[in-house]
Amino acid sequence: MEVFLAINEVAEDERSDYLQRACGDDAALRRDVVALIRADAETTLMAEPASPTLDASDRLGAYRLLEHLGHGGMGTVHLAGVEEDIAGLPAGSRVALKVIHPHLLETDGVFKRFLREAQYGQRVKHENVVRTYDCDAVVADGKHHHFLVMEHVDGQTLSELLTEMERVPEELCLHIAHELARGVKAIHDAGILHRDLKPENVLIT
Repeated sequence: MEVFLAINEVAEDERSDYLQRACGDDAALRRDVVALIRADAETTLMAEPASPTLDASDRLGAYRLLEHLGHGGMGTVHLAGVEEDIAGLPAGSRVALKVIHPHLLETDGVFKRFLREAQYGQRVKHENVVRTYDCDAVVADGKHHHFLVMEHVDGQTLSELLTEMERVPEELCLHIAHELARGVKAIHDAGILHRDLKPENVLIT
C-alpha cells in the first residue's frame, strides 16, 4: 500500500519508471499496485468519500465516529471516540480511524498488505511517530469495514506550515529536521522502510 500511496504523487508519464524502481523483481507487488491504481481511477470522479455509508455518529466496534477528517485513494480517515476500554485505550479517548475502501479489499493481496501495515505500525513506539494501536473489521450497513486505529495528532502538516510561513527560519528548519530524523530512525530500527515521506505526511504539533 505504501508504493500505491507514493505513486499518487508521481506524474503519470513517470509512473512506469517509478514502479520499476519501487517494485523491482517483485511481480506480485507490481500487480497489486497496478490493480489499486485502476480501482482508484474509478473513484477519483466521485465528489464524496468512497465510504458514503459511514457518517458522524456511526459506530464501528468500540469506536464512535465523530468527524470526517479526509479521504484518499486508499480510504477515509475519521476522528473517533473510544466508547469502551480496548487495545490499551481507555474509554473517552480520541483516535483516528483509517477505514479502507471496501472495494479495494477485493483485490488480491490487499488484505494481507492491510494486516502487514497494521503489524508494522504496532511495532513502532516513538514520540515522533504516529502510533498504530489496533486493526479491526466490523459489519455496518451490510458492508464489511476494515480499519486501522491510530493516534490522533492535533496539528498541521509540514506542507501547511511551509505555505503559511513561506520562509521558515533556519533554527526551526533544523529542529524539524532533527525531530523528523529521530522518528525515521525509530521506524528503521523496527526493520521498516518508510516509502512515503513527504511534507504532507509530516505533522507539526
